[in-house]
Amino acid sequence: MSKHIPVFRTQHAEATGNGERRRAARFECKRKNSWRLFATTTCSSGAGIVNDISINGISLSLDAALRPGMFLDLSLENNDGEGFSQPMLVRVRRVTPQADGSFLVGCNFVKKLTKEELSLWL
Repeated sequence: MSKHIPVFRTQHAEATGNGERRRAARFECKRKNSWRLFATTTCSSGAGIVNDISINGISLSLDAALRPGMFLDLSLENNDGEGFSQPMLVRVRRVTPQADGSFLVGCNFVKKLTKEELSLWL
């Protein structure tokens, strides 16, 4: 595995008024993604770009205004650019509208990634 420098490194989270709350290092990961709403009667799906990833969560740039609390089946583009991974279940935690009309979507993995699983995406 090549050496990857974290986008942001934190100590164990201590809730401070304006401090960083992340508990794990995030790594830049500019892969395409594909998502669909999990266990719903509507067939909403879309695509976007991953901004960064950690063992706990993932940051996405999407064209859809999702809501916190939604669950998504999320797949990431394979290393060779051909096809996508098996879906991973994530829960939307934050959605922030961007100036360009896209949305910054912060998600937590329902099942935390292992270090080995994380290294596959870096």
